[in-house]
Amino acid sequence: MKGIFMEQSFLFTVFWKDEMYIGDISEMMDNLGCITDGNNIVPITAAMGYAVKNDNSTKDINEIIREADSRMYEKKRSMKHRKA
Repeated sequence: MKGIFMEQSFLFTVFWKDEMYIGDISEMMDNLGCITDGNNIVPITAAMGYAVKNDNSTKDINEIIREADSRMYEKKRSMKHRKA
């Protein structure tokens, strides 16, 4: 069985002083596991994009969202190439 069962996008904001947790979250998303219907094993995957705005940044919210969105689609492309 192959394909996309459901595709959703979510936006959330987290206030951290640095980027140290991004790698941990990304690793968790790379290891979500799989489901089975008894005959087929289907991996559960998710792609995450992020953007950081520090105190000195002049980025507005639209630039931040575009940057995170771009990173998410870059991750999705790399995941497709990894499976091929």
